Amino acid sequence: MATDSDTSRRIVVLGDMVRSRDRVERGRLADRLTDTLDRLNGQFADQVQAPLTMARGIDEISGVFRRPEAVFDMLVRLNLYVWPAFFRFSVVRGEVDVHRDSRDASKMDGPAFHKSAAAIESLKASGLLLHLDTGLCDPASEKLYSLLGTAHLKLLAQLKQGSIRVLKAYYQALPGQDTPTQDEVAARIGFKSRQAVSDALQRADYDFLVKIEDAMRDWARGLPC
Repeated sequence: MATDSDTSRRIVVLGDMVRSRDRVERGRLADRLTDTLDRLNGQFADQVQAPLTMARGIDEISGVFRRPEAVFDMLVRLNLYVWPAFFRFSVVRGEVDVHRDSRDASKMDGPAFHKSAAAIESLKASGLLLHLDTGLCDPASEKLYSLLGTAHLKLLAQLKQGSIRVLKAYYQALPGQDTPTQDEVAARIGFKSRQAVSDALQRADYDFLVKIEDAMRDWARGLPC
């Protein structure tokens, strides 16, 4: 039987834009971020309790998930769609004691939010881009998850525009859905040939990125929450 403590726990996600004050054309970036959040909240609606939303202009976002396995998939797409801007993220499972069943993260509060905010400050100091704390397994395993996720997000942030354009076409498909063919992607984004798409995927190390995502999703799916 679930205890009150169990039922009050939520998976809180906070995002902090890296070097947000240095971003140019902030108005356009805000529009792109708004569109991106609307799109992803719709695609991942069955996984999200309180949709990801801007919490302080474009600098911060917050949201609450029902389960952890889709969190990284959503965050990867968020950083991909707002590139060259990108976020660092803290993912904390803990108690929410204010409006715990709300679908509006701005109305919710509790230790999980405070712990997640503190983790963001630690990420700023460490240079990492992901922190996970579920309290459900060995902390060393969560540290490995956080480091692997950071490696993935840093690889994504360092890509060139051509590879980003190709990846955006591929990541429109959610995990488990069919991805487009290289010919379809070339036609969709205006590349001259499928070989140009193939070259961009190789430069992005796309197969390796997907392997990381699969491993992280499988690991998170095994958590007892």
